[in-house]
Amino acid sequence: MKAFESAVGFSYAEFLEKLPAGRRDTAFYSVDVPVSPKSAVYRPHDYVFEFQTESGGSVKIAVCAAEEPIRDCFFVCDDPKESEINGTAAVIYGIQDSFWVQFAYAGVNYDMETCGISLKELEDLLTCMICR
Repeated sequence: MKAFESAVGFSYAEFLEKLPAGRRDTAFYSVDVPVSPKSAVYRPHDYVFEFQTESGGSVKIAVCAAEEPIRDCFFVCDDPKESEINGTAAVIYGIQDSFWVQFAYAGVNYDMETCGISLKELEDLLTCMICR
């Protein structure tokens, strides 16, 4: 937990306070990368939180202060539309019952993947995370 706090500038407990009440936390882990290209030593790059919503949807949030989190999917879009949440720009992609969101807030980069949540639930989650 101390490594997380020193990497992103806020505590695990402070992060959890921003998330919706009633959720069921399912995982917290780091995505590690080599210290250098030929190194056998790894360091955390992203910290990932996973939870289920009260309605049964799933949310995965990757957090990284150094740069954008490592992604396992990529959208090709020449001119993505940006939304604004409490004054912070966010790129939101929606496909069927899933949303992918990318934004930076207070010096920290976020990637969010959701499945089975409504647009209203996504809006509520984002406005809780991106405070004024």
